[in-house]
Amino acid sequence: MSGKRITQLDGLRALAFAAVFIHHAFWVNLLWAGVDVFFVLSGFLITGILIELRTLGMKSYFAAFYSRRVRRVLPAYVLFLVAASCLGITEWTHQWYLYVLPLMNYATVVRGVQVTWSLAVEEQFYVVWPFVIYYLHRHLGKISFLLVLTAPVLRYLFTYDFVASGGVFSFTPCRMDLLAAGALLCLLYRSRKDLVENYGHLAGAGFLLGGALVLLTLHHFHVARTDNSRIGNTFIYEATLLASVGVLLWALSGRYVGLLNLAPLRALGKISYSCYLIHYVLVLMLWDHMHTRLSGTILAFILTVAYATVSWFVLEKPILNSLKRKDPPRMELYPQGHSAD
Repeated sequence: MSGKRITQLDGLRALAFAAVFIHHAFWVNLLWAGVDVFFVLSGFLITGILIELRTLGMKSYFAAFYSRRVRRVLPAYVLFLVAASCLGITEWTHQWYLYVLPLMNYATVVRGVQVTWSLAVEEQFYVVWPFVIYYLHRHLGKISFLLVLTAPVLRYLFTYDFVASGGVFSFTPCRMDLLAAGALLCLLYRSRKDLVENYGHLAGAGFLLGGALVLLTLHHFHVARTDNSRIGNTFIYEATLLASVGVLLWALSGRYVGLLNLAPLRALGKISYSCYLIHYVLVLMLWDHMHTRLSGTILAFILTVAYATVSWFVLEKPILNSLKRKDPPRMELYPQGHSAD
């Protein structure tokens, strides 16, 4: 990979957040898959950074990665929990230890802060993946491919377990195919960047079409995610994986990505982590206090962006700037997934 920042990925993060926001605000079906795009992005970007860091040697490799992850993820996350508590959402404190470990994806669903399940999945990924890349880097492609194949099997087997905490939707081993698919895309992009740039948009369209066909077939047979059925849990998430891989391939190709490079979208992408954390709290709170849900939703979006902007400039960006002086030269090559930058 070159040292050039892939700017359109910021725009893709913004679109992923917008999809999740619209899903929560208007319950538009399938837009929850914006989280899946975040996961594939994280697998792609974190894998790239870890491969670059591996050249530093074991001690610096682990120290640099984990130091940056903690400082990037933790401050905004703690601020979010404080903000949510100040807004009256304190039920999460009954299982505070799960929010500290982090195992939020196994906690009882708490209104407003349930979005933290995806942060838990990523942080659990951060714990394991650096060791995989450092010690098993020669087999990284095979391992990633195996994880992609294993996750749907686990979703089938565990469909009727973990229901209280969100079911297989939030169970890390059942969603690891998204992160592993991102890792595979990273390996492809590093080894055959020319292939991705020349044909990624076409391959991406093919993946999107494949995902759409799977979803249409399931819909024809009245299979829905809310059914919590084995067929649905096995194949619906495979369809959204295909779609997520497709949109990332399109973005990486650099073809027809003018939308993703628009300044407002890139700016939203940079603050998308805090936007993602706080948005549902504000949506639910304002629904309870505004005359209409539409007016509450509009105000919630404005306040979400305002909150995330303040968090970015006052808290997150200063910490990042202080870290840049300590980073290895190639640590800042790529924008991160939804919980990092």
